[in-house]
Amino acid sequence: MTDAMTLIAQISDLHIKTHGRLSYKKVDTHAALLRVIDTLNQLVPRPDTVVITGDLVDFGTAEEYQTLREALRHLQLPFLLMPGNHDDRQQLRAAFPKHHYLQHGETLNWQMRVNHLQLLALDSSVPHQPWGDIDDAQLQWLAREPDLPTLVLLHHSPFLSGIGHMDRQPLRNPAALAAIVGQHP
Repeated sequence: MTDAMTLIAQISDLHIKTHGRLSYKKVDTHAALLRVIDTLNQLVPRPDTVVITGDLVDFGTAEEYQTLREALRHLQLPFLLMPGNHDDRQQLRAAFPKHHYLQHGETLNWQMRVNHLQLLALDSSVPHQPWGDIDDAQLQWLAREPDLPTLVLLHHSPFLSGIGHMDRQPLRNPAALAAIVGQHP
């Protein structure tokens, strides 16, 4: 891989349940994640990192995070986590104590450099709500970041996707996010 190229793999909405339980009574999300991990491990060129952008588990239980942690042990790439509306921040922190970027603050915003690319994760999850929100402090944090090549990550879509159930639980303030991102083309 050259210095000019950074490859980021993104996966989202894992909705991991404890071993043997089906999500929505039909999807074995644990088996699906293991297949995704196998595919990621075989990619050429290899991603520099994998970002997993929320709904890591289905109900936010310690057992689900244990199942997730066990599955991610098979991933042969570095990975970064952020919560979605199905996640529990405290359980996530407890399950991944070595992920130091998760251990600070009420919201789980983080900033990482991967080669020449800056990754900014905005925690849009609102406890016990399906919709997302980014507060003024998060927007101010985003606006202060330097003019580096940047990838902004969040769980909730900042635009209508055409997927009915997702569009019913949107990001509440997408215009504020768009205004800041628009200042840094």
